[in-house]
Amino acid sequence: MNSASTATVLAEAILKTADLLGLSNTQLAAVMGLHLASMNQIEFSAVLEPTSAHGETGLLLIRLYQSLSALTGGDSEWIDYFMNTFNTATDGIPIQQIQNRKGLEKVLTVVEALNNR
Repeated sequence: MNSASTATVLAEAILKTADLLGLSNTQLAAVMGLHLASMNQIEFSAVLEPTSAHGETGLLLIRLYQSLSALTGGDSEWIDYFMNTFNTATDGIPIQQIQNRKGLEKVLTVVEALNNR
């Protein structure tokens, strides 16, 4: 797979993942560390390099969804509840916590640890 097609697949996967996690474009832009206009450009062009800082953040977001899906058997209502409710394990509301890299890493670590119990 060439770099351009990899970047397209990643951008499309991140947009789909954000939808599955219930993130608005504004929230996704915050997670990705982008201005909303830049996020809209990615959505329009559907290109995001996996090796860029934004691409790496997007890959973490995808891992979070995959881990939540594995933990819940793909139960979208449970995932929505988890993302939008205060969680003692993450010490916050995950949908708010993931809007910066440190918070995303923390929530991902907790969910992966739950999967590995």
